[in-house]
Amino acid sequence: MILAMIAMSCQQDQNQQELASFKENFDSLFAERQIAWDSMMVEDDTKIRYMSRLLDEISYQLPYDEFKMEQLRSNIQALAGIRFNIDELTQSEKVDAYDAATDSVLSSLVSFVTFTPQASEIPLVGELMSDIRQMDNFVLQRRNRFDDATMALNQLIEQNPGKLEALGGQYADVKPFPMFLLYPG
Repeated sequence: MILAMIAMSCQQDQNQQELASFKENFDSLFAERQIAWDSMMVEDDTKIRYMSRLLDEISYQLPYDEFKMEQLRSNIQALAGIRFNIDELTQSEKVDAYDAATDSVLSSLVSFVTFTPQASEIPLVGELMSDIRQMDNFVLQRRNRFDDATMALNQLIEQNPGKLEALGGQYADVKPFPMFLLYPG
């Protein structure tokens, strides 16, 4: 009887250790996922600010097509209103619409700069264009990091059925998380 109690106690300790280890891994991957998301949003916000700043720089110094400038400003401002949030990743049409709008604005911005006389002679214009492209690439890199962390988190959940429920509280109702899936996994 005493041996059975000792065995049961050892099993409970082992289960508690496994649960604590699972929780630590889950929390770490969840934090990594959130950091990637937050970084992506900051970089996307920065890209949008750089786009506006580029238009400001051209408006201070050069003759330009006022209609195209205002259309671009309006399109840049509209980006923030159509951007998806982390809870909307399951709505691929919303993500696709934002990506298409961003690509369209970037293309229009490049065209506007290209066809604005003397824009290429302003060093800050070239720097801002480079920075915008760099931020756009960083956003894609963060999406990949986000997907990597999310994939690892989802695998952890899948490989450990019942552990989230055993943790209870905020963990009890967690389901697998959506991803961008920009590349084959």
